[in-house]
Amino acid sequence: MLMTKDRKLPDNFVLYNIEIFDLYGHRYKVTINLNDTKNKQIVYIPRWIPGSYVIRDFSSNIEQIKAFSQKKPLAITKLDNSTWIIDECQDHVQIEYIVYAYDDSARGAYLDANRAFFNGTSVFLCIDNLEHLPCIVNINLANQCKEKQWQIYTSLPKINDIKNQTNENQYNTYIANSYDTLIDSPVEIGTPTTCEFLSFGTIHKIVFSGPLSKIDTKKISRDIKKICEEQISFFDPTTKTPPFIDNGNIFIFIINLNDNYFGGIEHRSSTVISTKRKFLPTTNIAKQPKEYSEFLSLISHEYFHSWLIKRIKPASFIKYDLKKPTLTNLLWIFEGFTSYYEDIFLLRCKLINKNYYLNTLAEKINRTINYPGKYKQTLEESSFDAWIKFYKQNENSINSTVNYYEKGSLIAFGIDTEIRKQSENKYSLDDLMRFLWQKYGKDFYIDKQKGMSNDDIVKDTKESTGVDISYIINKYVKDTDDIPIDQWLNYYGLRLECINKLQPVLQINTFDQEGKVIVKNVIDNGPSYNAGISSGDILIAINNIRLDSTQDLIDIVKLNKIGDEILVHLFHLNELISVTVRLETADKIYKIKNTGKPTNDI
Repeated sequence: MLMTKDRKLPDNFVLYNIEIFDLYGHRYKVTINLNDTKNKQIVYIPRWIPGSYVIRDFSSNIEQIKAFSQKKPLAITKLDNSTWIIDECQDHVQIEYIVYAYDDSARGAYLDANRAFFNGTSVFLCIDNLEHLPCIVNINLANQCKEKQWQIYTSLPKINDIKNQTNENQYNTYIANSYDTLIDSPVEIGTPTTCEFLSFGTIHKIVFSGPLSKIDTKKISRDIKKICEEQISFFDPTTKTPPFIDNGNIFIFIINLNDNYFGGIEHRSSTVISTKRKFLPTTNIAKQPKEYSEFLSLISHEYFHSWLIKRIKPASFIKYDLKKPTLTNLLWIFEGFTSYYEDIFLLRCKLINKNYYLNTLAEKINRTINYPGKYKQTLEESSFDAWIKFYKQNENSINSTVNYYEKGSLIAFGIDTEIRKQSENKYSLDDLMRFLWQKYGKDFYIDKQKGMSNDDIVKDTKESTGVDISYIINKYVKDTDDIPIDQWLNYYGLRLECINKLQPVLQINTFDQEGKVIVKNVIDNGPSYNAGISSGDILIAINNIRLDSTQDLIDIVKLNKIGDEILVHLFHLNELISVTVRLETADKIYKIKNTGKPTNDI
């Protein structure tokens, strides 16, 4: 970690001590020291973590909160589920509480005998009206951790000159310039395998948490370095300056090998990734897993967020309200454009080929156009309601919502195409992204902070490329018109070809559980919908042939043609019933093909 040199303590700061308190009970002990508090003090724990737009109520894991002044108890009263008020006193205040930590995802806090991990939103109370103050953090390792030679990994700068003022073990003391920086700097502790490389003078550390079992960390490190350098060069082709120098000279990938999750979350100078081991290449098998490209896409996605959303922000994200949802109509840009570029960079780095890229693009197209939700929710609405719909999906979501990641990435593809076409290839979406970086992101943490408003995307595109994209925004973002994807593909000498014209389908999604085939979703107005099949139904037989798996279901339906009727036996709310399904619909499954005409390159 970085060490500060000759740093003087700020005149006023909030001091946090976090202690690995109970390894086997999965508990941290946190102590907060406040100087010269004369009024009643309000404290709260965030209800959500930036980058994941759903209320998580981290307060549910807080135990035994107490307050003291000069070792004498102070009254502490709960105002709501996440907020407390502490009685006034004439001296400094100390707050103590226990945090239960057994969330092994990228979004929470975790502790066991093998590793410790936490996001600040899960463990650090915020001092109301003092969020702007620097935060000093002492991380105290239990004796068992020291015996195991656990190490600490975080992008927070280390300070080494405050031994007598905060903690005898100054080597585990870190500083954040504000509470926002503190909670945007996750911490991994343990004995992980690490790799390190330099990209344009900036340290990049990869921290692999969990048993590696012959995972080829050297190959992973080489591939990640290619992505990092391609993205840094993309945003700053002249000086190649990474974005996170405003927070230090290091970026950390915390990669947790976890067979229960696949996903990640962005931070200012780091990212936390959960991935399954089978997704990663190994030293004993030459051929890499097909899922490895998905892993690299996730890496590319989260690293790209260092620019887009961590520094180029929606205006409403300049100052998060961590007590309630912080709303924006623009997630289709910040997640959709990021989803567009995640694979573009793999293609430019030659980590995937063009066929793989086009197949991935076709999958996004198929998922977007085949569900009724595309006509019921606009991209702006999808962004705004992410808190209550995208992050709280149910059996009806495919009928009522649209995915701002995937449709947003298709809109990015369309905007890119229109800019290239109308400017005769003088400009592209790349030029808009670099313009946004210079206007909003480059000095975000250095100068006056500015964010994007709802209409800025049209203005900024016009200013940076001369192209008017207002019709794209009005028709396909603010409204639900079918996107002209074929028209956009034709610019590159490509077209959509339907490969499933005659194959009937039930238009349901199912999953297998202990030999049972269970209905997850039923598409509105499809064959199963019209027959009365519902989510949660257990399908047991088709035409008197038993079903043991979803593959059995697919295989039996394939034996039929459009217009046939099949008899389905099922349990609905534990009642055995039979329904007749008329197979009158075929999914429109598309592949991207060449037109054979001269093409512009993607």
